[in-house]
Amino acid sequence: NLRKEQPLLNHRLRKAALAGAAVALVNPRRYELNYPATQVACGPQEMAAALAAIGKALKAKAKGIAGKLIGSAKPGSEEKQIARVLAEAGQGAVFIGALGRAHPDYAVLRDLGAAIAQAAGCVLGAIPEANSVGACLAGALPQCGPGGSRVERAGSDALDMLTRPRAAYLLLGAEPGFDFWNPRLAHEAFAKANCVVALTAYRSPSLEECAHVMLPVGLFPETSGTFVNAEGRWQGFSGAVSPPGEARPAWKVLRVLGNLLDLPGFEYVHSEQVRDELAALCGPLEGNRVDSSGIGELRFAAGELIRIGEVPIYAVDPLVRRAAALQQTVEGDAASIRLNEQQAEKLGLAGAQRVTVGQDGVRVAMPLVIDPGLPDGCVGVPAAVPGTEDLGNPFGTVTLEKG
Repeated sequence: NLRKEQPLLNHRLRKAALAGAAVALVNPRRYELNYPATQVACGPQEMAAALAAIGKALKAKAKGIAGKLIGSAKPGSEEKQIARVLAEAGQGAVFIGALGRAHPDYAVLRDLGAAIAQAAGCVLGAIPEANSVGACLAGALPQCGPGGSRVERAGSDALDMLTRPRAAYLLLGAEPGFDFWNPRLAHEAFAKANCVVALTAYRSPSLEECAHVMLPVGLFPETSGTFVNAEGRWQGFSGAVSPPGEARPAWKVLRVLGNLLDLPGFEYVHSEQVRDELAALCGPLEGNRVDSSGIGELRFAAGELIRIGEVPIYAVDPLVRRAAALQQTVEGDAASIRLNEQQAEKLGLAGAQRVTVGQDGVRVAMPLVIDPGLPDGCVGVPAAVPGTEDLGNPFGTVTLEKG
């Protein structure tokens, strides 16, 4: 959903479309766009099949599950049209966005996207979120070292650290109910831990429930630092104001913790020293790169009712979540259950005011909203908003009932 994920990139795409470029989207719902485009809206459980059909029309090749899906796919008129346009474009691109990376079948979607791009002679890219490019360059991903280099032995990712609970956790700017792919799993893991330390700018009920210690840190406007944007451009900034009270920039708190533990590499005095050392380890960026492994695993079964848990743009971090004016805009998406009219009638929920959604053993009642943009078999329940903090992952199986 580029209008919400990357507005500047969406503007470029709009200018290209108005100049004659062909645009197609495969998404779990239809969006209101500001340029002409072909939209294939299918449930999360059908997205891999939709991409496989495009791949089949292109005679694409892939390994593993992606290859099997392409081999058994039966392209329809829309998939054939998208494949034809990609093959004839001369200059084409295949991008994977935030909804794709949050999808349980992401590995399969990635492999299918790579196969489509290769068969059509297109560029393959990932549309990054926030400072995720900077995080990769800093070595914050389990498979990456400083400069984005590959490490011999990958570390644990966040999901692994929650499914196999640790004795202690250090949280940086994260609220368990809103900032994790599976809030329910995060709550359970932190409840079992012997020690949870949170570096946070805000107190919140979910943090007070699980944290043994909360250390106050400043928000990003209260510190200096560097972002790396989707284009690979480094963008440095200074703090607009000082952190309030005893709060300190988070990097300084981490530095002091490293000093107390006698760890090497924690002698920095200014954030610019961290930036300069990292920049020296980074070569020139060649644009977005998405690796293809061919080891995907399908996680959805046919016939299930699947949640689509998008994160509203004013729910993406603790600062905007607490901005009262932003929450009063049309983008301040409150907790609700969304269905298309036919799906509501099929489930016997037509005319209901409130509906209870069940996921991972948790049941929450919310207002029902009829949304024609959603495909059959799908339920729109936003993530990272009050009322959804006890639910599971944003693309999980759910149940619905009146009341």
